[in-house]
Amino acid sequence: MEGTGEHPIDVESAEAISKKIKQESLQGMLLDTGQEVKRQRRTIKPLPPELENMGSDQLCNIYCAVEVYKQGNEAVEHNVAQFVEVQVSLDDRIITKRIDLRHDLNLCQLRRFCRRLGIRQTASCNKDACRRAIALLIDYENELKKNGLHPRSTEARQRNTLLRLINIVFSSCFIDRFLCINDGKSKAFGKMQQNVTMTLTK
Repeated sequence: MEGTGEHPIDVESAEAISKKIKQESLQGMLLDTGQEVKRQRRTIKPLPPELENMGSDQLCNIYCAVEVYKQGNEAVEHNVAQFVEVQVSLDDRIITKRIDLRHDLNLCQLRRFCRRLGIRQTASCNKDACRRAIALLIDYENELKKNGLHPRSTEARQRNTLLRLINIVFSSCFIDRFLCINDGKSKAFGKMQQNVTMTLTK
């Protein structure tokens, strides 16, 4: 078979060249994939030393404010933690250092800071959700103090447990079973339960 030019086209040679190009391309793709798998792991930045030893007993150093967020077509206001003020030593002087929780910390650091304060289950939270959780903790402890309860007291922990139980009982997945808990049992069920009890006591 001849082409439109002066020299004939060798179809078999053209197919062989095309096959070779495809093989080289595939090898290049496999090589690139291997390089992506062997890439270096992301380094996790530690918390600033001023926050490393900070616990839930120092919430008074965290300052909150209301911020506006866009939720669909509506503007929603949320109280969030904005910054922390800590005392640091500089040139033999004690100065106040302000750490912005949104800009000075990355997401991993902010989640770790939440855990330092006793806030759990923040693995899937973004920065704004973490800052809202901190603000909620501060509001909760301030409310306890207004009622004369120390946040770390046994009575405060019991109240916290009671509130959690109420939230569970009246949740959508449990409320139906809770409303039926005192329903009258049928006679057949009562007789069966009595027989079982007699069998166990023998």
